[in-house]
Amino acid sequence: LTPHKGCAASQQHNPILPHISSLSFRHAASIKAMKVYIPCIGSRGDHQPFIALGVELKARGHEVYLGIHEKYQSMCEGRGFETRILRGNLEDALTQTPEGRKLQDANLFNAIGRARAVMDPLCRLQFEDMHNHVSEIKPDIIAATTVAGLIGTRIMEASGAKGCYLNTVPNYPTKYFSPPTMGSYQSMVQFLNKMKWNLGIKMFHSMMYKKLLDELHAKFGYEPYPKSFSRGYYDAMELNQYPLLHVYSPTLLGKPADWPEKARVCGFMELKDSQADAFQAPEDIQKFLDAGEAPIYIGFGSMLGAFFDDAWRRRFLDTIVKAVEEVAAMEGKGGVRAIVYTVGAGDVPPSSDRCFLLDRPVPHDWLLPKCRACIIHGGAGTVSACMKAGKPTGVIPFGLQSDQPFWADILHFRHVGPKWFGAKHFSLKKFRSMIADLVTKEKYVKNAAAWRDVYLKEDGVKVVADAIEAL
Repeated sequence: LTPHKGCAASQQHNPILPHISSLSFRHAASIKAMKVYIPCIGSRGDHQPFIALGVELKARGHEVYLGIHEKYQSMCEGRGFETRILRGNLEDALTQTPEGRKLQDANLFNAIGRARAVMDPLCRLQFEDMHNHVSEIKPDIIAATTVAGLIGTRIMEASGAKGCYLNTVPNYPTKYFSPPTMGSYQSMVQFLNKMKWNLGIKMFHSMMYKKLLDELHAKFGYEPYPKSFSRGYYDAMELNQYPLLHVYSPTLLGKPADWPEKARVCGFMELKDSQADAFQAPEDIQKFLDAGEAPIYIGFGSMLGAFFDDAWRRRFLDTIVKAVEEVAAMEGKGGVRAIVYTVGAGDVPPSSDRCFLLDRPVPHDWLLPKCRACIIHGGAGTVSACMKAGKPTGVIPFGLQSDQPFWADILHFRHVGPKWFGAKHFSLKKFRSMIADLVTKEKYVKNAAAWRDVYLKEDGVKVVADAIEAL
């Protein structure tokens, strides 16, 4: 278990536990109850960790308000905190608008323009809703998730509330690895990593957000960013000194040595009440599990329904099924089977003795421990679930300009799974190779189990809740 050079976890004899202990804040029983507003923007994986945080803060006696997209409101029912709807759901825009469909086919030369065409109207809705929520709630603390912090920093500063940023990916420049949205984990030369961060932030602000935020700040009466803020909210961040709480595992990626004290790596946040205990397995799923060796879990979350068209999805799924059949036919691999998550895929192939096509959500903490390996899209939440289950993991990113290739690189670098390939460029040969590697290479099995043993000692929810109470 060798963490990346330059990250805090690699500088300890015990690589993880001292790092987590240093991030835990004293919890005093006398802390007064506070109103906490947590605006969440993004996919299901961008909501789940903060639902866990909301439950923890509510249990500590605080008044919690989660800003969420309407399609995820059911995930919050019965949790004890209040919700406020945030419009501007990117997943819906990708699948339901002409601009979204064009963005899926973007290339290096037109990506910025197409992304701006999608994001501008979404950000306007998100900004207006955040403004209205803060005006109504009058929170004591605003804990803004990644995109909410990017567009809403001036709202946070003007509110008079204390603030912090909650990031599911690294969100502060470092020389030790590349920005998560630049498609890979690291460059061979450290100065190239730092250069990517600095140039990327400036280009991102000037080409994507500067004009939009200038308009929104003026419309809603907020102080504009001065011209000297070439990096937009990153420059504001240096002045307001809000803590940056990163909610991914320090087991997987520790804090870089060149990050300031305010930037911390706290751990993944998961609900403590396991859904596995209460889940009643449908008869067809249980029958498949009982019929042979543990299967490979192949699932891409909401990505399968958000990217590409129905014909592409059917070819993609047909190729997975064929790859499983061909690997099973190889000498010594006759027990290979798979459960393939197909929610949102539209037309799907029929289930077989080898492949069960799963057409409904099933709790990861119930299903993954029953599997021998996983193939996923590489979202931070699903990566966490695979680590928790201790399973060798292959990654097939759908969004190549998202954090998915970043986590895919890290898992491969940690020898937990094989080299990744992008979903857009799938082939039978690539699927077959990934499946065969996952079921034959013992190092992936051993390393995944070893990472699990350390990962289970983390408690990201407690660390983040303590940090919020310490603001």
